[in-house]
Amino acid sequence: FDDKTLPAKKEVIKMITEQTVTLVKILMKQYGFGIDKVLGHYQASASGKSDPGKDYMEKLFLPSFKTQYFSERAGRR
Repeated sequence: FDDKTLPAKKEVIKMITEQTVTLVKILMKQYGFGIDKVLGHYQASASGKSDPGKDYMEKLFLPSFKTQYFSERAGRR
């Protein structure tokens, strides 16, 4: 987020990110793939499509996802 991002928009983005993290974890379990297979649009698209953006993937989604993923795995030990 930058200084211009409205608080309401930040909350919506955080909520959508949490829902996406939950969905990705479900799909990983259902289809049996690891975190190394989780890619952003820009990584999986031949055109380099960046929607919702490389910054979103690397600065918001992946850190949130990895925090939850690894904390859950540590809790199973």
